Parts: sequence; C-alpha cells; structure tokens
Amino acid sequence: MAILIRGQEYANLEEAQSYSRIFHREKSFFNHLVSSNATAEFTLEPRRYHLYLGYGDPWSHRVLISYVLLELQEYLSVTMLDPTPAKYGWVFSTRNGCALDRVNGCDYLYQIYKLSEPEFTGNVSVPVLWDCKTSQIVNNESLEIMRLLNTVFQKVSSSDVQLYPDNLADEIERYNEFVFENINNGVYKVGLAPTQKIYSDNLEALFSALNELDEQLSHSRYLLGESLTEPDIKLFTSLIRFDTIYHPYMRCNRQRLQDYVHLWPYTKDIYSIPEIKKTVYFDYIMQTYYGQTYLNPMKIIPELPDINFEDEIEIFQYDFYSAPF
Repeated sequence: MAILIRGQEYANLEEAQSYSRIFHREKSFFNHLVSSNATAEFTLEPRRYHLYLGYGDPWSHRVLISYVLLELQEYLSVTMLDPTPAKYGWVFSTRNGCALDRVNGCDYLYQIYKLSEPEFTGNVSVPVLWDCKTSQIVNNESLEIMRLLNTVFQKVSSSDVQLYPDNLADEIERYNEFVFENINNGVYKVGLAPTQKIYSDNLEALFSALNELDEQLSHSRYLLGESLTEPDIKLFTSLIRFDTIYHPYMRCNRQRLQDYVHLWPYTKDIYSIPEIKKTVYFDYIMQTYYGQTYLNPMKIIPELPDINFEDEIEIFQYDFYSAPF
C-alpha cells in the first residue's frame, strides 16, 4: 500500500519513516456523505460520482456487490484497478478488461488522492468515491460507501433489492460489527500477528466466531433470515477468499471453509446469485494477495486450489434456490 505524507509518495512505512518525522500525526480521512437534499455539498445527481475499486480487494468487493445488486450502472460509473499494486500502490491497467483512468487521466491511485488534497497524509486505499463535479474524494471508507449505496443511492435504483431495510437496522449494525472485528479484520490479525501467542489468541477468536456463525446459519438462509442484507455481503467477501487465501497465506489453517456444515453452502448460495458471481475473479484475488511482498517476497503466484463453488448446493432447512434475484 502506498503512503502519502503531505502529498509526497512513499512505497511503504519504513521508507516513509526514514524520510519524515510527521508520519505519526493524525491522518486525514475522507468521510463526506452524499445526500438527496438539494442544498447539500454532495447532493445526489446522475453520473456525478465515480467509484475506484479493485476486484481482488475485499473492501472494494463489498462495495462492488452492492453496486451491481442495486443496478446503479447507469447512475454511477466505475474504474477497476490492476490486481497487483506496484511500488507506489494501486495502478490503473487495461488488463482483463480494466479501463485506464478515463476520469482523471492518472496512472496511480495516489495521484487521485493528491488531486483531491495535495497535502494528504495517510494510506492510499480503495474503495474511493470520487466527485467528478468538484474533483475531490467524497469518501474512502468501505462501509460508509457501501451504506451510501444501500440507502441514498438505493432511492434512485431500478432494483427492488433492500440491503439495509429500516426494520433490521439494529440487527444489521450488530452483525456488521461482529463480522468486521472477528472475520473481516480477524483474518489479518492472524496473518500479521507479531508473536506466537498473539497468533494463537487471534486464531482462536477467528474460529470461535466462524463456529458461532455456522450455528446461526443452521436456523436461517442468511444471517438475518430469508433476505440478503449488508452483513451477508461483508461476510461473503471474506469467506469467498478463505480457502484460497486466508487458510494458506494468512495461516488461518485450523479448518477449511469447505469443512463447515452451514457456512460452506451459505457461501456457495451467495456465489450462485448471477450478479454476485460476475464480481468474483479468482485470478485477480490470487494476484492481489500473493503479489504483495510483505508476506510473499518472491511474489510467486500459486495455482488456484481445486475448489468447486458451483456443484449442487445441499439443502438443509430452506430452499436455497428460491433467490429473489
């Protein structure tokens, strides 16, 4: 991940620290919200906003899934980044259908950050919600962007999908926090643990959470019943990467996802939704993770494991084929 300090790009933390003494100052974050109020700074307008996403990045993936399920293609444009970050972070590419940055003409994502705030200090990450009208970043926090799509932008969606229904708001927030702390972030706590004890403690917490979710899914099709909601998408983007990435690469290897009685068919069920399946590119996912040098210095991309996400889904208590999509 690239790091900017007052607009100067550095390849990594060590390089940044060697050049600057201000790295530990409070970082800048873009957390503006889009509103349907016509007097708001960032008001809802067709084709005004643009998303910068990466297929391999799980935080981008949750945004992308919301985007396609809500059928926002005619209202909001998207640029996908190259699967493997270069020296200064995410780059734009024409590989596998990815388009060059036609909005701002940049080569690197960090240049987008500098366009928005020349003195920006912080990590250069995706997803990014860009305002084409004022040429600035609106937001770069995945959950906030996802929530904007699922609430504000949902009002202009041609789809009847409801990923954040008001009557489930409290439960959605509870599961969002649980999934983020224990699964989304949990796999990184394990993979990047600095000591054996921290690794063991985090591994125990991760699989305890997975066991709890597996039990929950013995009673319902999705986490909150029979409708797909926001926490399902957040969970899915980690589960779809589990056996290919987190189990071997992040040492989350106590148990495979395929060994779970309910989590495994749940993952395949969500993957079988046509709109979601089109967002999953395993080659991009492999390149994004194994192309990073901090855990894989030789950058050797292993072969994709023989995992079948498309065989017949076993039915437990519910008809998994009655998806409303």
